[in-house]
Amino acid sequence: MSEAPPRFRAARRRQAEQRTLENDRIALWVYVADCPAVVRRLRTAGARVVAEPAAQPWGERMAVVLDPDGNRVMVADRG
Repeated sequence: MSEAPPRFRAARRRQAEQRTLENDRIALWVYVADCPAVVRRLRTAGARVVAEPAAQPWGERMAVVLDPDGNRVMVADRG
């Protein structure tokens, strides 16, 4: 299996909405070749794993770790 080249996707809403943010954090998705292996390395390096790698209904494996500031980082592979 080969990975696709890195890419960025942004979305724009059609109309502006004013609402209160529930928190001031970001969430980042990172696609890797082997999610469980990357999560093991992150845990060894001291990252807090809040969701272990698991198969998702849409066909990916995904885990959630926290960065040093408490932001969620979703680590996923194509399963």
